[in-house]
Amino acid sequence: MTENDGRDEDGSGRALVRNWSPFGEGVGVALWTSFIAACFETMVVFAFFDPVTLGLDGFSPPLLALRPILYAFGFFFFWFFAFIGTSLTAYLLESGPHAALRRRQSTDG
Repeated sequence: MTENDGRDEDGSGRALVRNWSPFGEGVGVALWTSFIAACFETMVVFAFFDPVTLGLDGFSPPLLALRPILYAFGFFFFWFFAFIGTSLTAYLLESGPHAALRRRQSTDG
C-alpha cells in the first residue's frame, strides 16, 4: 500500500474531502470561465476569418500547413486575455467595499 492511496487516516477507505482555499477556488473559476469564453471566441472569429488568408494575397502550401498552429495560437491568445479579465473581476469582487460583509455572511450561515 502506498502512503497516499485515498484512504482516510483511520484506514476506512472513505473519500477524503478537502476544501479549496479562496485563492485556489478563484483561480479555478477564472481558468474555467476564461476557457469557455476562449472556446466561444475562437469558434466565432475563425468561422469568419481564415488565419492563413488574413493579410496575404497569395499563400504557399507550406503556409497552409501552419493553419492548425495559427488556430491554436488564436485560442491561447483569446484564453490569455479572457483569463486576465476574469482574474481582474475576481480580484475586484474580493477587494470591493462589500467583500468583508460577504465573507462574514458566508461564515455565519
